Amino acid sequence: MDLSKRFLSLVLSLGVLLGLSVGVYASGLPMKGNFGVSLVVGENTITVTDSSAVSVMEFIPGEAGIFRFVLTGDACMLYSVYGSKFYMYNPQPIENNVMEKEIKESQANSPMLIGVLGNGTATLSIERVGEASFDISAQPFETYKTTATLTKFTKDKAIDEYVFVDVTESHTAVLGVDGYYHLDTAEGPVLYMNFTDATYLPVAAAAANGAMKDVLYDENGNFIKKIEFITCINEYYGYTDNSTNQMVAGYTDGGLYPLTYDLVYILQTHTASYGWSDSSSANYLFTGMTVDVDTAWMFPVCYGLYIGDMNGDSRLTTSDAVHLLYHTMLPESYALNRDGDVNGDGVLDSDDAIYLLYHVLLPEQYPLA
Repeated sequence: MDLSKRFLSLVLSLGVLLGLSVGVYASGLPMKGNFGVSLVVGENTITVTDSSAVSVMEFIPGEAGIFRFVLTGDACMLYSVYGSKFYMYNPQPIENNVMEKEIKESQANSPMLIGVLGNGTATLSIERVGEASFDISAQPFETYKTTATLTKFTKDKAIDEYVFVDVTESHTAVLGVDGYYHLDTAEGPVLYMNFTDATYLPVAAAAANGAMKDVLYDENGNFIKKIEFITCINEYYGYTDNSTNQMVAGYTDGGLYPLTYDLVYILQTHTASYGWSDSSSANYLFTGMTVDVDTAWMFPVCYGLYIGDMNGDSRLTTSDAVHLLYHTMLPESYALNRDGDVNGDGVLDSDDAIYLLYHVLLPEQYPLA
């Protein structure tokens, strides 16, 4: 930093510490604080005695709105001034001594600076003449409330691998009569959300970094509300199975929880609102990829593969034992989805089909190899 910048920084710092007014000016026009004058809505009588410096005063609007400032008086000029009384800069003369300023809801009750240049007495009229435009920044974030009754989740020991939904393909989440969301059909594999190890972005980390917030609009671009999902995500995460003994596409599978209405809504809403699925957005998650826009929200969603799922329907039932038996007789007609040597004797035969049937009926007594 050069000496001139260091000196300016020192002057400004001393001004703040000592409560002094510091004016930074352009085009050789200095400013000086006249903060003993309190400007109010209505007529304000102002006396200025130094025509070589802009006399700067504070006006504190008590509400949002459009305010009109009209200065009348001989040889006096109205100025708009930026900054605060401790650091004033960039005074701008106002044409015809009339200006309007919009005060947003977030700016109400905050001081604004008004300057007058001249030598004599002037009248500054301040009038609220209209409503301010809607101020989104002033609106609070609504906290999304969890709708589900959460219980600690424990993974099914019969599942030995979890696979993420392929977001380059068309898929849906269908609510089954069992109360779980399934992949594509009500009979498809049960879907889980992986909070910590999603391939493209760990959702729990996004929540921890404060990123799971959205401003929502309707189809016509009208503001609906601001909403944060961080609280809900953190609540769900506390009920996940945090074990890390399995691997999913190179990531551990800790932080799983069955997909619920809450999680579907959060993922669909935030993915669309934040631009995760929009290839033209800076927040696009799938760099170098073309994804199915309607499936993209499922990027942290996975499903389990059962050890004994021989027919590939992502469930473990007596049908798998029958399929395995058929395979031992007609292997080319009944291909296996998983390793068929379920009793671990090193031979694939009808004994495995019988053992798998026993496992389906009595899983604790007949564990799979």
